[in-house]
Amino acid sequence: SSSPAEPPEESSSLLSMPAPGPAISGAFRWFPDPNPPPPQRLGEWMMASLGYLFLFIEGDALFTVCACRALQAMAQSDPDSNGRARLLRGVWLGVPMLSKLSLVACSHTAALDLLHCLFEAEC
Repeated sequence: SSSPAEPPEESSSLLSMPAPGPAISGAFRWFPDPNPPPPQRLGEWMMASLGYLFLFIEGDALFTVCACRALQAMAQSDPDSNGRARLLRGVWLGVPMLSKLSLVACSHTAALDLLHCLFEAEC
């Protein structure tokens, strides 16, 4: 029997698990690394996420200007030259988004430039 002052036996401790050695790390070599997603998917996800943040964050003029510039830069930097159409497909551009863009465009040219960029898209 063990007294309260004695440490618990190592066999019952979770900390006594064996350290990873050649046998354990060798088992993981059989599983190939998954392919990363294509860069266009990551860009679409970033555009959609930034568009949603732009829509729902109110009262932060610096974020609004930076979000508009970033969305425009991502739409224009697509190597396939269809970034504007991908932005239109990826971001929910309903009345609330266009209303907010037009309202912000009255005081910030970044939003006006983004609206102009969206209207040039070929859908």
